[in-house]
Amino acid sequence: MIKAFVICALPFMCLFVTVSASASPTELVLGGLRVMESKPSGASWDAGFGVMTRPDLIIEVSIHERVIFTTPKAANTHSSTQVISSPIFSLNEEVTLVIKVIDKDLRADDLIDVFTLRVTPQAVAEREIFKFAGKSVISLSLQLKPANVQSSGPPRLNVFSPPLKRDKQTVHNHIQPKE
Repeated sequence: MIKAFVICALPFMCLFVTVSASASPTELVLGGLRVMESKPSGASWDAGFGVMTRPDLIIEVSIHERVIFTTPKAANTHSSTQVISSPIFSLNEEVTLVIKVIDKDLRADDLIDVFTLRVTPQAVAEREIFKFAGKSVISLSLQLKPANVQSSGPPRLNVFSPPLKRDKQTVHNHIQPKE
């Protein structure tokens, strides 16, 4: 929540001040992804034979057009049971998450499904779990929770800063699965 105040000492001396509430360190946890065995058109996800035709799954999460994290690739599979946590980010107001499930290919990636979710600090405090299904995603689970802030933990991201300019050489943070 942002509050604004106007302080006037004299009619010609006014100061406009904004104060924002402290941001909550937040962690997003993804798990349990399952997709259809073929594209909606009936075609296989990838060219080749056998398991090679299965998609190479990644999930990309962004806020304000800024990618906050991308999962590691789960190769040649229709499902992933990995539980993957995002880097810690600050959340101090309602935002919209954009969650893209992608078949990562050598030439052109296939967008399997895209979901949007409006998130509030209250949803984080309550550790809400969200379930998604779409035209090609059978199921996807996502949980928002307060982050355990440690000095040696993952980097904190400010999701309210302007979006980064992205080019083809931009490298995204990949979160390694916990073993």
